[in-house]
Amino acid sequence: MSPTQIKTALSARGFDMGEYANPGAVIHNTLKRLEQQKELTVVRDPSGNLAYAMPFRNMPTLGQRIGAPIRQPLENAMQLSVSPPSNKK
Repeated sequence: MSPTQIKTALSARGFDMGEYANPGAVIHNTLKRLEQQKELTVVRDPSGNLAYAMPFRNMPTLGQRIGAPIRQPLENAMQLSVSPPSNKK
């Protein structure tokens, strides 16, 4: 998202920017700090303008999103169907 898009989205969600003399500067400074902390990545939008995005490391993988709810039942089923090798001959 570009800083302008972020400002528009905040306003649309009811965030009051009236207390800031220059809301655009506040948004830019916040984005720069988040970038320095590696919480955001600078990207180019299709028009070539600078925008910000969350780095992929902050996003859960597909396995993390869908794996947890099915992992335990699957592991339980596997334990039931596989018995340990017998030492009897």
